[in-house]
Amino acid sequence: MQPAKIRSIGFAISMLITLALVASAVAKIAQADSVVENLVKLGVPASKVRAIGILELVVAALYGFARTAPFGALAVSAYLGGATAIHVRVGDSLVVPVALGVVALVGFGLRRNDIWHTAFDRE
Repeated sequence: MQPAKIRSIGFAISMLITLALVASAVAKIAQADSVVENLVKLGVPASKVRAIGILELVVAALYGFARTAPFGALAVSAYLGGATAIHVRVGDSLVVPVALGVVALVGFGLRRNDIWHTAFDRE
């Protein structure tokens, strides 16, 4: 596959992850009833939901912009690691936070030529 196509796939994946994070953040910032209710069931105080939404929005912005994407990929991993820990604590399914984290890192890796060439172009 051509490097340009690989990068395009990486950007598309990254855009979808960024949009998912932004949508989730907006729901938390807006204090959507269902979101607050679900987070309270997971043990998160209702008073912290807006702050978590703001943090999620910052993480999404870092991940979405090319210049800050390396730090953003790390921040997405950390954020979703925390989400995974909360789900583990209450015995909930881990599929969504783990899958989002893996897909986010794959998208980041595919959109970076230096990572792609280092890993796969051994000459």
